Amino acid sequence: MSWTLEEDDRARLARWPAPRVGGLGGRLSALALLVPEGAETVVDVGADHGQLGSGLLRAGRAQRVLAVDRSESALAGARAALAPWIQRGRARTALGDGLEPLVGAEPPWGKAACAVLAGLGGAAIAGILDRAAASGALPETVVTQPLTGHHLVRLALARQGYAARDERLDLDGRRLVATAVHVRTAEPVPAPSGPALWIGAALVARARTGAREAEHLEAWCRAQRRWLDRCPPGERRTDRARGVLEALGEADRPAE
Repeated sequence: MSWTLEEDDRARLARWPAPRVGGLGGRLSALALLVPEGAETVVDVGADHGQLGSGLLRAGRAQRVLAVDRSESALAGARAALAPWIQRGRARTALGDGLEPLVGAEPPWGKAACAVLAGLGGAAIAGILDRAAASGALPETVVTQPLTGHHLVRLALARQGYAARDERLDLDGRRLVATAVHVRTAEPVPAPSGPALWIGAALVARARTGAREAEHLEAWCRAQRRWLDRCPPGERRTDRARGVLEALGEADRPAE
């Protein structure tokens, strides 16, 4: 989930500038940074206000954007934000669930190079991926930013043959959000376990590359530990997560 930070951690991380792409705020910029630059068609699932798609087009990170939402009122906002691009034939909106609007659509809107799944829980994202696999609508690249259940997303992506390429943590107000990009492979992808499941192998690897990444992961782990300490004992998931976090802190603490 996105973890709420204590004030001292928030102040410490605030010295690291949040990313900015295409006039977007920090959380949406983190998503935009992980979309392959110049992606032919990007599907923004749960597009809501359409700001991400508009920012991707302004920054040249997408050639076309398909904004999808299950809410007609949300799509009205997306249509307004994307209006200049819709007029140029570089954006569309579609009412539907997940990646289903791709099925049966005429080129170039029937095949996506990248899908962005953000603002949803991990179980919902996993369900979208599984349904897209059944209908043949999976893109080459998937960018995710779950609200909760990151481990469920990692399991679903591995199940559908996606390997992690990168994952980042970014400050969003008093929260840390985790954003990941996975790429489909021709080879089977083993199901993640241990820290790779609960924390993310790419996050652990990133934390060894510099002080910013190390401090973000340490603050994320501290916030997660506080959450776990408030959970009732004896629950399998929380016990396993606690064990992994403690192992990371004692044996694999990111280098400064």
